Amino acid sequence: MNKKILFLLKFFLTFIILGFIFYKIDIKEFLLIYKKTNFFHIILSIIFYYLAFVFLSIRWKLLLLEHSRNFTVSEIFKIYLLGMLVNTVSPATLGVDVLRGYMIGEKIKSGKSFAFASVLVDRFIGLFGIFSFAPFGILFLKGIPNSKKLIFISFFFSFLIILLFYISWTDIFENIYKKILSRFPFTSLRDKFFKLYDSFKIYSKHKKLLILSYFLTIFLQTFFSIQAYFCARAISINLSPLVFIFIIPLINSLNSIPLTISGLGIREAGFYALFSSYFSLETSVSLSLLYFISGVVANIPFGVYLFKSPFKSEKDI
Repeated sequence: MNKKILFLLKFFLTFIILGFIFYKIDIKEFLLIYKKTNFFHIILSIIFYYLAFVFLSIRWKLLLLEHSRNFTVSEIFKIYLLGMLVNTVSPATLGVDVLRGYMIGEKIKSGKSFAFASVLVDRFIGLFGIFSFAPFGILFLKGIPNSKKLIFISFFFSFLIILLFYISWTDIFENIYKKILSRFPFTSLRDKFFKLYDSFKIYSKHKKLLILSYFLTIFLQTFFSIQAYFCARAISINLSPLVFIFIIPLINSLNSIPLTISGLGIREAGFYALFSSYFSLETSVSLSLLYFISGVVANIPFGVYLFKSPFKSEKDI
């Protein structure tokens, strides 16, 4: 499908979902919620957003294996935040993944194949961390609609990710994968997919590292949750931080669905559904947008790296 048509479809879907949500809420009440916004709490939310990405950067640096010595956490952090800025106008998390894979691939000898394999593993580990943690949140929280179905879905996706890792590392899968690709007519593209798989399979020898990355995921989600907590405090919502620690990972998992621009609409629907037991729908939607905007504001300074390299030059070393 033409990229422009696909973008327009996602823009249209974003507009439809947001339109439906705003149709259901009282706009005047929604706007009044922002009237006495506490900007000190917004600053605190941005600080915790940055802390989350520090640990995301550490996780990805670990997953770069022997290439990790070529990068500092600071460089990876800059790439991540630049990717998140680009992600503001791209479907779900695809923007950040494509950009960081490309930029890292420019600096390592193995090229983009290993870079994108590391991004793929990093993304799967992140999703597994969220989905495996989600059932505990659902059990802890009150009034979650269709809680049994959500627990089943979370366990299903957790199991599916583990199964994908296991199957994709078997010799049987490798033989089938390469046999099918060998019939692909475009030699250059076929060779890239061969290299991508070979790079991906390297991680089968680093299971302990994957486990460590998983626990880092659980830990760093706490920082995103505290970011949301301070966004809530900014608009005078007083709710236990534990509620955010269990709900926000569920909502963040929705951002992996590449259906709308930057997850808009889907994220708001998540807040709309999961926080409805704690406060009004208007408050839920206002919190969702503030959570999104605080991240966008945090990303803006990293737009400078659209014009200069985020990597240290030889003169800096």
